[in-house]
Amino acid sequence: MGNNTNPSYLFLKGNTYYFNRHVPRDVRSYYKSNRVIICLKTKQRFEALRAANSIAQRLEDYWLSLRISNIDIPGLHLLRDNLDHVSKSSCVKLSEALEVYLRLKGTSKIRHFTWVLRGTLSM
Repeated sequence: MGNNTNPSYLFLKGNTYYFNRHVPRDVRSYYKSNRVIICLKTKQRFEALRAANSIAQRLEDYWLSLRISNIDIPGLHLLRDNLDHVSKSSCVKLSEALEVYLRLKGTSKIRHFTWVLRGTLSM
């Protein structure tokens, strides 16, 4: 794509440049108006072009995200609706994890170490 020096979305009103862009039909339901009009607050054509190109790119990116959010996800019907039926037997209780930890790490520690950890969990 070349640099468009006369974009259709840039216009001059008085001495000030404005950005003017139609909202595409497929994303129009997200907007209150069919157009996006923004004052660029500049009298300099070069600054207006740079700002307009930046706004146009951001709008294109946003519109693409809206379009993507509305498409069907392939294989969506294969995803689980509710994970409650997943086996909970693989879950480890905190007390069991403590016992394993104490068995593996607490053997060379003082008795106080074991007492402090057990007291913390019972609070």
